[in-house]
Amino acid sequence: MTNKNKPAPRNQNSTGNRVASRTSLSITTGPLPHPEILSRYNSVVPGAAERIIVQFEKQSMHRMELEKKVVNSDINKSYFGIISALIISLSFGFLGFK
Repeated sequence: MTNKNKPAPRNQNSTGNRVASRTSLSITTGPLPHPEILSRYNSVVPGAAERIIVQFEKQSMHRMELEKKVVNSDINKSYFGIISALIISLSFGFLGFK
């Protein structure tokens, strides 16, 4: 007994001809889009790619300034802790000596 409603194999269409398909995937990591995507932005809005890159540069500079402030603040806190510890230890030493 044969089944006439049998589905066609995956690599053939309903007429029996072979069908080929190709799929590609492109993944980009990072804050900036792929250059091809930037060129598409430019084709839709002239100058968009440059604006995107300038915005990225501004954001990078801002982030670096914030990181610099955090590092400097941590250094100042460290010095404050060392000076406070010195003052406290000298105070206890002075009071204990009396």
